Amino acid sequence: MAENALRVEVRDAVGKGAARKLRAAGRIPAVCYGKAKSTVELALDPHALRKLLDRHTFRLSDSDLELLFRPIADAAGLAPPQTKAWVNGFEVDFFWPDLGLVVETDGQRYHRTASSQTRDRVRDQVHTAAGLTTLRFTHWQVKHERSHVRTVLERTARHLRNAAVDLSRAPSREKSSATKASRQHHT
Repeated sequence: MAENALRVEVRDAVGKGAARKLRAAGRIPAVCYGKAKSTVELALDPHALRKLLDRHTFRLSDSDLELLFRPIADAAGLAPPQTKAWVNGFEVDFFWPDLGLVVETDGQRYHRTASSQTRDRVRDQVHTAAGLTTLRFTHWQVKHERSHVRTVLERTARHLRNAAVDLSRAPSREKSSATKASRQHHT
């Protein structure tokens, strides 16, 4: 059996606020428990941790809502997404780069005020301007309207796949312009 090592940092700051700051800095908060030993608060490098874990099954998640969403996306036939990825300068909940699809799962805690809703709209607008499709699902939808969420994901993924196929079949502008010029020359 191969042995792997992971470098960690011991951290002094504990609690939700400290964990959020650590995540915002791109680190993973962790706790090491031992038999008859006191717990040790740690900070992990996510890139180093991912190298040790199976890339096909390991996904970072901050909330129960995000954990509830994953099986719905799987049932919709989507490949495992990138989670907590940075896209266009924003950390997104779920990202499928092959489809150009961003999905955000919005709980009340961080998305109920007018200012947070405005920030969400700006994020969506930046993603749209970059050619991505953004879907937002509320806590209620993910928890109580799973079939609706699955159907929207299935239809959106199908549309995005079909659009990609249509684009790959379309003649390039240069080719069609050259063909048009050739036709005009021969007539």
